[in-house]
Amino acid sequence: MALQHMTGSSNRLVSTTSGDDVQVSTSTLPQNEPSVALNPSDPQQLVAGANDQLSTRDWLAVYSSLDGGITWTNGQIPTTGTLGGFQEASDPAVSFSQNGTLYYSGVAFNVDRRSGTAVDGTIFVSKSADDGSTFPLITIVASGSNRISGIFNDKPYLGVDETTGLFAGRVYVSWTRFTSASTSDIVVAYSNDGQIMEARSTDGGVSFLSPVVVSSYVPLPQPPNFLANSFFRVNSNPTAAADDTNGNVYVAWADYGSGYAVILSSRSLDGGARWSKPIRVNDDSTTNDHFFPWMTVSHGLLSIIFYDRRLDPQNHLVDVFYAESVDGGSSFSPNLRVTDVPFNPDAIIFSSGQSFIGDYIGIAANGTLAHPIWTDNRNVSPTNPGSQQIFTEGRRVDRPPVVALVVNQTVYSGTELQFGVKATDPDVGDTLTFADLGAPSGATFTSTPSTNGTVRGSFYWTPSAAQAPGNYSVEFKASDGLLFSSTNASIRLKANSPPSLVVPGPQTVTVGSRLTFILSTTDPDAPPDIVTISCDNCTQLGATFDSSTGNFTWVPASGQGPGDYSVNFTATDHLLPSLSDSKTVIITVVEGEQPLVLTVPSAQTVDAGNLLIFSVSATDPDADDTITLSATDLPPGASFDPDLGSFVWTPSNDQGPGVYRVTFIAVEPGVQGFSDTKTVTITVSQPASSSGQPTGAGGLGPGLWLVAGVTVLVAALVSTLAIGARRGKTGSDGSAKT
Repeated sequence: MALQHMTGSSNRLVSTTSGDDVQVSTSTLPQNEPSVALNPSDPQQLVAGANDQLSTRDWLAVYSSLDGGITWTNGQIPTTGTLGGFQEASDPAVSFSQNGTLYYSGVAFNVDRRSGTAVDGTIFVSKSADDGSTFPLITIVASGSNRISGIFNDKPYLGVDETTGLFAGRVYVSWTRFTSASTSDIVVAYSNDGQIMEARSTDGGVSFLSPVVVSSYVPLPQPPNFLANSFFRVNSNPTAAADDTNGNVYVAWADYGSGYAVILSSRSLDGGARWSKPIRVNDDSTTNDHFFPWMTVSHGLLSIIFYDRRLDPQNHLVDVFYAESVDGGSSFSPNLRVTDVPFNPDAIIFSSGQSFIGDYIGIAANGTLAHPIWTDNRNVSPTNPGSQQIFTEGRRVDRPPVVALVVNQTVYSGTELQFGVKATDPDVGDTLTFADLGAPSGATFTSTPSTNGTVRGSFYWTPSAAQAPGNYSVEFKASDGLLFSSTNASIRLKANSPPSLVVPGPQTVTVGSRLTFILSTTDPDAPPDIVTISCDNCTQLGATFDSSTGNFTWVPASGQGPGDYSVNFTATDHLLPSLSDSKTVIITVVEGEQPLVLTVPSAQTVDAGNLLIFSVSATDPDADDTITLSATDLPPGASFDPDLGSFVWTPSNDQGPGVYRVTFIAVEPGVQGFSDTKTVTITVSQPASSSGQPTGAGGLGPGLWLVAGVTVLVAALVSTLAIGARRGKTGSDGSAKT
């Protein structure tokens, strides 16, 4: 079947070629309420059932196909044997077991000729091991009463456990037991007092838990009321299906809450304990009617069909539409029109003044192929007034690609945005293509057609500064040549924000010393932009700057101090328009402190009783510094003048012979002032003269004392002047101290 979007109608799909629909039934009398099943062990084998109006009775037809629904053979459920005592039969349901055994259920009954009332409503299941050709075994499930007001079993349906679990192969039949007073519903899902109800069994149908409300609903009009422009009866009976991959349960029904019939669906992710808020399956925007949904699940693919009147402006002619869900009933695909032509549901008016197209239609699927089946009046004509037929789709239903959602994107001008998109198609073999719609200026999209069921594409865009800020939306459309689906990607283009440069405060460095500090940046853009730091005048200073680490290093030369220097830094981002932040670091260069030098004489020797005098001095390249002299370990009787730097000592007789060590210290002021320490060794000798007069190097004899005294005084004065001269600029005024 070839399907494509109908021009001007979003999400409406129609057949572009006729002749794809296949007529299943061959009788010229009415056939309705079809059910179809697909053999799990042979996907080419299909069996369907339907009400079959014969010339003398109403019975149940059997249709078989061995070529995937292209051709069909017609037969009937046996009218003899177990069912030989019944006049009529209806309400077919068919299902295969995993091993290919076919089961067919229905209700057989008689008609009270006096009142025309159906009695003896009996539920049966027939079994076939040869693809529906014969049914040697027919089992009565529940018998009815032959009284008009007695029990009448009706509306059966059939299910077979196709899993490999504990209850594999088990056959389930549900039906409604009508009595004169009430009905007893024991179906999986049913409607009751404005609510869709569900009951579940966890022990293979031995018992059922208390019913659970799936949803409230508004039922479709019931005779003598009908849908608009119609005379056939409808219902809101739900259809249910269980997911064969995860145990999810799905229910769908026709609801009249909007004043016209729509298809709603709900799902349960916990085996039927709780149910989701219903979602709408039909995707048209008309107020026309949709009814008789039927669903099935295979390999996790949820398929649903329903009658639909969206294409008729008069809301009368009927088509069949199809939808599917690949996300567990969370959403449904665009609806596909299955029928080639619509039909008139009121083409056959029965003696009651009403028309009848059955109470349900059917669908079977195996994960890759869907086989819808429905009642159709297209062949009714004046020459064939009763030619209501059963139709199916003669070729596989073409399902649209599914485009994966694209997360919201954020980009800044000047930076490249790149992301991928993907679409899959359940119909492997179709040629899938991708296209982008509404892309902003400068964007590109690349994609290569694919036939392996998956197509991918890549989107690239480097927005300009003129395009920011703004919000953009790009539609990505995947097509298999006939059908398409799409998703929108939202792109937020943000304007560039300037970076912030972080620098240290003012710095101080001594000439010849190394100064190092590190700069950093922050950027408010998310994610942060790439920021480059540069130094505007490092080269002129002789400094080095590493832009990758933000590390600044400078060793001022001797000619650069003292003085203040401004070092300029700039942080620049890479987005468009490029923004920057500039800051200045003030560096004060000071002259370096140089160590002082303490000068002391070499080792001294003196005779006991003789006078020893020498001086020490200190020099400092830093002219403004004041030096303080001191001495430690002075021998008894010795003295040291820190201002003059003079050492004076006349050792006594009892101090010799001996060796004395005097330590002299020169200190600059301040916590970090330099200092120098030196030691002078003094050897005191005992004089060799027997007279006992002091002698020695530096010693003076008594005969020379007076003259020597003058000499000593002169020597001391000269020494003092020499010391003052050696110390240089020691006073605050730069004059020498004496």
